Amino acid sequence: MSCFNLPQKVEVTAGGPTVTYNCSVSGKVYTCVPSDGGNSIVRTYASAAGAKLGVIDPPGTGNAHAQRGLASSDGGATTYTYDSSNQLVSVASPAVTTYSNYDTNGFPQSNSAGRNITYTYTAGSKIPTTSADGAFTYTYDSKGWGTKMSGFGMDTIAVNSGSLEICD
Repeated sequence: MSCFNLPQKVEVTAGGPTVTYNCSVSGKVYTCVPSDGGNSIVRTYASAAGAKLGVIDPPGTGNAHAQRGLASSDGGATTYTYDSSNQLVSVASPAVTTYSNYDTNGFPQSNSAGRNITYTYTAGSKIPTTSADGAFTYTYDSKGWGTKMSGFGMDTIAVNSGSLEICD
């Protein structure tokens, strides 16, 4: 059985009050409910084995190019397609962006929107510690959970705690 872990609670601060997301798992569906009464964030995973190869972004943020194993998010409004190696091929939301030119860990380095994507890794790790697409830089902890998103002069900080599990 292949399993991966996701945060149970995520506190997100983006230039204003901190929003706490309390998350749960049902099958392969990961749902995070915000404390401020906003919309819940729902991500449906197709494969735990694929998801283990990527990162987990904080609710309300999205770094599509570093996700792996996702089938859909935002209630199905965004869909993801992967190849047989669990490498991201396209994201439809509703426009389709295609990805190509993969690094040695299977992350795309370019997309049809004209973005060049770079990743940094700690020695021996296959999960990036950062990814950057020219507009935003995303930072991840040793579990691959997002902790910071920087872009356009603003930082979004996420504090993750607890642990949930999705398995194939």
